[in-house]
Amino acid sequence: MAAPQPTIVATQLGHPLIPSAPRVCNDLHLDAAQAIYLITGSNMAGKSSFLRTVGGEFGAGLRGGPVVAQAFSASWLRLFATIRVADSLNDGFSFFYAEVRRLSQLLMALDDGGERPLLFLIDEIFRGPTTGSG
Repeated sequence: MAAPQPTIVATQLGHPLIPSAPRVCNDLHLDAAQAIYLITGSNMAGKSSFLRTVGGEFGAGLRGGPVVAQAFSASWLRLFATIRVADSLNDGFSFFYAEVRRLSQLLMALDDGGERPLLFLIDEIFRGPTTGSG
């Protein structure tokens, strides 16, 4: 029997911490035919919020928790995220090096194979350090 194909299908998926009135909900369909989404847009268009929504709601759904969506289904995937990477003066590495390390960890996770496919979310890689909460 063949292993099930990795999928995430959501209708009107929304961020649970944004009140319903201003919340923007989106549909998402990831499967073997549409395995990668490249999300682009202007500043403050909601790209980072969307990635956080996908990751957070995926994790909540896997734990059997509620998900803010009209419909949501996902296969059993490993989650890997590179969101809000930070430098560390204590550990002696720069922001750029922290991002390189995180991407290296992603490549190792991809090479590992594991028993489940990998869902990876990468936000603004190599954008450089920013101020504020980003």
